[in-house]
Amino acid sequence: MDHDTRLRRAAVLVLPYAAIALVYGTLFAMWSGRLPEEVAIHFNGMTADGYSSQAGMVWPALAVLVGMGALFGAMQYFGRMPLEARRLVYPVSYGCAALMGYLFIGTLVLQLDLESARGVALSGRHMVAGAVVVLLAGFIGFRLAALGPQDPAPEPGERSGVAPRLSMSPGQQASWTRTVGTTGLGLLVVGSVLLAAVLAAALGAWLAALPSLLFGLLPLAFLSLRVTVDRRGVRIGSGVLAGVGKTIPLERIEGARSQRISPMKDFQGWGYRVRAGRSGLVTRAGEALTVELVGGREFVVTVDDSRTAAALLNTLVDGK
Repeated sequence: MDHDTRLRRAAVLVLPYAAIALVYGTLFAMWSGRLPEEVAIHFNGMTADGYSSQAGMVWPALAVLVGMGALFGAMQYFGRMPLEARRLVYPVSYGCAALMGYLFIGTLVLQLDLESARGVALSGRHMVAGAVVVLLAGFIGFRLAALGPQDPAPEPGERSGVAPRLSMSPGQQASWTRTVGTTGLGLLVVGSVLLAAVLAAALGAWLAALPSLLFGLLPLAFLSLRVTVDRRGVRIGSGVLAGVGKTIPLERIEGARSQRISPMKDFQGWGYRVRAGRSGLVTRAGEALTVELVGGREFVVTVDDSRTAAALLNTLVDGK
């Protein structure tokens, strides 16, 4: 995918968040004099139960909008996202933007010209209207996912999974290693959790913030993976934390091949996946090393130059 296409698609994801942040900030500047000094920022069910200053309402809301827009945009720009993934991500992105916009702007409207925000409440029609807005935005996102140039087709022979052997002299040693990053979806998950934790901490919800921070930091170890093939087998380790990873000994390997992987089509998602007869670390669409294990199962890891890795692994298996 060329740079201009990735940039345009990233802009499509950033646009709703930027537009809502602009509208929300403008309305707040226009209406701040009509709002109570202490405004409602949290609702327990239908009734307000959390309050803050005006600054404590507007700045966290703008930070969430800007942060979510940046995360979705980075996910599209840096990730390799095929059409089936875009048809999942775009509706979610647009639905989230619509929901936050409806809640943030709606909260302003509810408190206009009130002397006190105590007792402010939502109604059933607010919930229905919000659901309609989210569904409509999600539909728009779904339609936008298919716009633009089509994804390039794989080069001839890439789907065959054939991996030639390497020419090696008797006793010669060889190894292969590559580092691969996760898709933007991985960054989105981690970033979203951290953003929520920062927001919770800013609002004083420390007990909620601490578990969220810990949960968000754990996946950081797997934002970068190093895949190594040598006489010992295959090693998939964290590029951040040494010693964390998975090793498949050469004795458990019957062969290997290079193939193209679509996370949604082949594994129904990203991350460490387990399917019938196969498992693996799927961090993006594209090239993958598929290791054929003794017993008929397969282990898949998405990585560049997988054809060379498969060829070396087959050569090592032949010589064991």
